[in-house]
Amino acid sequence: MIDMFPTPAGRYGQWSIISGLIGWVLVLVGGGLFWAGRSIGDDDQNLASLLIDFGRTFNGLAAVAWLLGVIFAAAGVTMIMNKVPDPGWRWIIIGFVVNGAPMVLVAGYVGYLKVTGQIKF
Repeated sequence: MIDMFPTPAGRYGQWSIISGLIGWVLVLVGGGLFWAGRSIGDDDQNLASLLIDFGRTFNGLAAVAWLLGVIFAAAGVTMIMNKVPDPGWRWIIIGFVVNGAPMVLVAGYVGYLKVTGQIKF
C-alpha cells in the first residue's frame, strides 16, 4: 500500500484537512439547527430556544475545529525543511484553504455590510 502522506508534514496537512472538513460539517449542522429554531417562532418557545442553543454550540465547535486545523497546518509548515522538496506541501496548503475559508467568508460579509451601511463600527 502506498502512503499518500509520506512525510510528517504531509500527515499534519492531512489532519488539518480532516479537522477543517469536520468544522464544515459542524457548521452546516449548527446552521440548520439555528435556522430551524428561528423558523419555529412563537409556536413553541422552548423548542425554538433549545434548537438555537444547540446551533450555537455546534457553530462554536466548528470554530474550534477550524482553529485546530490551522494549528495542524502551521505545525506541518514547521516540519518542512528549507530548500528540500516535500510532497506534503500541497496537503498543507489545502489544509490552510479549508480552514481559512470561513475567516475569508466572514470578513467579506462584514465588509459587504459595512459598505452597504447596514452596520457601523
